[in-house]
Amino acid sequence: ASIASKLNIQREMTGQPFLADTTPQPVCKMEGHPVPSMSNTPIDNTQPHPERRAGFRREADAEHDHLMRLLSQLPDAIACFDRDWRITFANAEAIRVSRIGPKDLNNKTHWELYPETVGTELERIYREVMRTGLPARVEHYYSPFDVWVDVHVLPIDNGVAIHYQDITSRKGAELLRDSASRQLRQVLEATTDAVVSVNRLWNFTFLNRRARELLSIKGDLIGKNVWEEFPVAAHQGAYAYHFNRAMNEGIASEFEEFYPEPLNLWLSIQVRPSDDGMVVFFRDITDRQQSDAALMEQKELLSVVQQASRVATWDVDYATGKATWGVGSYPVFGHPLADIPDFRAFKKILLP
Repeated sequence: ASIASKLNIQREMTGQPFLADTTPQPVCKMEGHPVPSMSNTPIDNTQPHPERRAGFRREADAEHDHLMRLLSQLPDAIACFDRDWRITFANAEAIRVSRIGPKDLNNKTHWELYPETVGTELERIYREVMRTGLPARVEHYYSPFDVWVDVHVLPIDNGVAIHYQDITSRKGAELLRDSASRQLRQVLEATTDAVVSVNRLWNFTFLNRRARELLSIKGDLIGKNVWEEFPVAAHQGAYAYHFNRAMNEGIASEFEEFYPEPLNLWLSIQVRPSDDGMVVFFRDITDRQQSDAALMEQKELLSVVQQASRVATWDVDYATGKATWGVGSYPVFGHPLADIPDFRAFKKILLP
């Protein structure tokens, strides 16, 4: 690309890729200056001797042939258009990618050979470079050949030159990756768990729908810092410990923790390391925690009532016959609870 971008082709190149012209004039200019002779022999333009002039022509021809071979052997495609948009030169790769036949050179215009490009961004860029003399770049999909090309368009004295690559494979990989990303995003948006991703700067890079709902009180969190938005997590509970293990040591973990104002939520959290930082899956378990707390409170109250009133309670699993007893049962039955392991032993006490 660097060679093609610096070459300013001074005259039209015709025929096949290795065509050499015996006209005694320089073929290329490098940034507006003639290319130095490959023999490094200084050229004295004031020398009128015919033999010296013939020597100059041979050197110019040799320079021309060398540049033609170089352009023809480049792995990227190179082609030139004159100001009437006829193709005047194409190297081997350009012939392959653009399917240029021998009769196409110096014959039909680019728009006649590739009519599907008319009215596209490619045509606009080509014509703009021809008009302004400023280089440009464009990626274009040509549907008749099912090919993507990355095109550098360069102004030259008699038209434009294009240097381009077949990027169909790369584009295919990008499309597959984008498709997979879209599918993954759809799955993450549909899940009932909240999912966020955090980069190595501790900034949020993704929140799914459920995460946005649970953290809505904080507004848009994309690009914002975890510790700045949730400062309590840095100093209270297990958040900092598990987050730092995932981020710095690549260790996955799970934990449950309460986050106070402004969330006031009990959260069940899974932390997973990723190439870019970490991914956090979490769900609101506040209702469950409150139910568990209420149940524990009821059990403690029942135990107090049992001890005060000497009320016996028991549960029997009829499938296994196993019996469990409340702590106030011993004073009622007068038997060690270990002596009543199942329903059969229990019946012997009640029905001797």
